[in-house]
Amino acid sequence: MGQKVNPNGFRLQVRRDWSSSWYINGNLYHSLVEQDFLLRKLISSFYKKSNCISKVIIERSNHSSSGNAPSGDVEIFIYSSNVGAILGKNSKEIERLKSQMKKIQSGSNFKVNVIEVKRPDTDATLIAMNIAAQLKKRMSFKRVAKKALESAKKFDDCLGIKIACSGRLNGAEIAKTEIFKLGSVPLHTLNADVHYGVAESNTTYGIIGIKVWVYLNN
Repeated sequence: MGQKVNPNGFRLQVRRDWSSSWYINGNLYHSLVEQDFLLRKLISSFYKKSNCISKVIIERSNHSSSGNAPSGDVEIFIYSSNVGAILGKNSKEIERLKSQMKKIQSGSNFKVNVIEVKRPDTDATLIAMNIAAQLKKRMSFKRVAKKALESAKKFDDCLGIKIACSGRLNGAEIAKTEIFKLGSVPLHTLNADVHYGVAESNTTYGIIGIKVWVYLNN
């Protein structure tokens, strides 16, 4: 039986860094891990309709292990292909987001930075989310996947891309997995700069899962 591993976790400290950057002593570690999870869940649900968030990096500083609740400075980096949708008019959306964050961790100061993803066609997470959005509109999965392959390969530094779609594709009675590949994607090479992203499409036939691997020459 094959053993599967997340490509991002597989390359930690080699090609990837942690998405949460902080360290704390004492008994507050589990609280900060839980709050990181709740903050990411809040951000994804807050901008659910936009489908433009690639990743979220959380950095914490000045946190103490005294007391029952953590407090300190929290800096969040949101990587997005649509900065305007994240900021909102006159940065009103960010202020609303900060007010929701303070309900999760009331004793902390939040700073939110929005960084633009200049090439969404080679970002694995954004590709997966784009495919999921189109499948929800009942578009053909083969046409959508092949178009994503062609868009990514237009860039010279994209050496390969692989897309896997699983579920009741095109309303089929039996769920199946279809894989589309263009170029080379070395999954077992640690030094290879392989980006990985997943997304789900809630169609009328059920949930369709999308996985995307992008091999870049960086």
